Amino acid sequence: MPLLVSKRELNSNYLINNTYENLAFKPVTKIANITFIPPKTKIKFSNYNNWVYLKLDSSNNETLSVLRLKKIILNKEKFYEANKSISFKKRKGYAQCLYEYAFQNLDLPIICDGIQTKPGSSDLWLKFQKRQDEYGYEIVVFNTQTNHKSKFIRRNYNEYDIWGWYADFTDMAKNIPKFLEDAVSEGDMELELYQFLKKNINKVKDRSHIRLIGRKN
Repeated sequence: MPLLVSKRELNSNYLINNTYENLAFKPVTKIANITFIPPKTKIKFSNYNNWVYLKLDSSNNETLSVLRLKKIILNKEKFYEANKSISFKKRKGYAQCLYEYAFQNLDLPIICDGIQTKPGSSDLWLKFQKRQDEYGYEIVVFNTQTNHKSKFIRRNYNEYDIWGWYADFTDMAKNIPKFLEDAVSEGDMELELYQFLKKNINKVKDRSHIRLIGRKN
């Protein structure tokens, strides 16, 4: 799962674009009792073809966070793929609120896409792993090659089982001593991603066949 990338690789208009600007959002009406929504905020949704957009607005209609989901079929199962997200105020838990609402309330399980940022979405999924039992959902590790699924329990999985990196780049990191150092010093890689890769590069592999699923219990 997700192959890790730097947040710097995200284009500024990857989510907020003409399609988004023309959506008509409505407040959600049915919410599971266990769903936490920050005070003075409201979750709204909009549909567009096979896409579902969720956003969290303040009481003044200021958009705080947006989550875009895509309806997909993977190994003959239907999911909403967490395709892109953005928060306009950092470290407030706004993106976490939208994901957890989706886990607990939507009709299909939520599955991560094949690319995760570090720091960012990879750290967020680790938060969900810690919160899953308390908040009425579960996080499942899904091997798309074998079709095996099991609950994401940390004692059964280490970070290198879940997160990976592009095979070509992994080879360069192993064979060119300065490759990672140059990437972080030139601003092409986040420090947290550098530290993950540097920690034990020999354990880092392509994990694009591993996905994480969030679904209600």
